[in-house]
Amino acid sequence: MDKARSYLAFARRAGQLVLGEERCGEAAAAGILKLLLLASDASDNARRRAEGYTVGHGFPLRWTDIPKEEICELLGAGGCAMVGFTERELAAAFAGAMAVNNSDWQETAALLIQRREKAARRKAAPRKNKTKGVKGGIAHGD
Repeated sequence: MDKARSYLAFARRAGQLVLGEERCGEAAAAGILKLLLLASDASDNARRRAEGYTVGHGFPLRWTDIPKEEICELLGAGGCAMVGFTERELAAAFAGAMAVNNSDWQETAALLIQRREKAARRKAAPRKNKTKGVKGGIAHGD
């Protein structure tokens, strides 16, 4: 669990974490959220909002066993019942660290690792529609 907390703090310092209901909602709407976390003592209202953010976006929503007060202290912010990762690598690393001590997280960790690997394969694959010497649909020299 300490490793998972360190991933949270690292993501915060790297600017790859959004805090609070409003910012998480904006990140979800923008399509940049990779994992949404709720504090262990988050309210039912926060849970309903978080569930609403996930509709149609395909990122996992998970409860943590970390209370709001500890999240706020760890991240240096106030009132953080909801936290979202915006970077695939850190989200997968956090979920993997949570899965070490909690078998409920294994499915989420596997999903995020699978998505991370798929994105890496896509990025490494050569582009199919690469054209040489063509700009804007018109070949140079014509």
